[in-house]
Amino acid sequence: MVIENRENIVPFMSQVIVTDQDIDDILCTAFEGGINYWCQYYNCHAPFDIDGKEIPMKVDHNYEYLSRGGSLSIVVRDDHIPDPNRKDNDLISKVRVLNKNTFIKGMELYINKYAPELIRHKRNIDGKNVYKLEVGSLDAGDCDNIVQFVCFDEVRYG
Repeated sequence: MVIENRENIVPFMSQVIVTDQDIDDILCTAFEGGINYWCQYYNCHAPFDIDGKEIPMKVDHNYEYLSRGGSLSIVVRDDHIPDPNRKDNDLISKVRVLNKNTFIKGMELYINKYAPELIRHKRNIDGKNVYKLEVGSLDAGDCDNIVQFVCFDEVRYG
């Protein structure tokens, strides 16, 4: 009798912890070498209060704005604007504005599509399962792909 060793696919449906430091590390790597072939430049914006006044932020680096409640405007290079004849063209302008919520949504898409192997499992002190992103395993290309998922819900360049 021959026993087949079949692979069974189990969908990964759990919550993954992504810390503010993870966001900072991903953006730092992306800004220092991951996205500059399609990103012309980016601007950092402090959050505004209820009266529309800018809330002062104490950050040491531009990539810290997002994790601390600010936003980023990413400007796509002119030569990387998608073909206007493309049916799913959603780049009405070449500027993408990101906040922490859009970043987390893009991370979710990236993890589910490309990177379940970047999730580390452990049990917390209450015996519950905890899943954490293994940011130390990400290189500039991975961080580029994450930022593209945050901006476009897909990888469009590279």
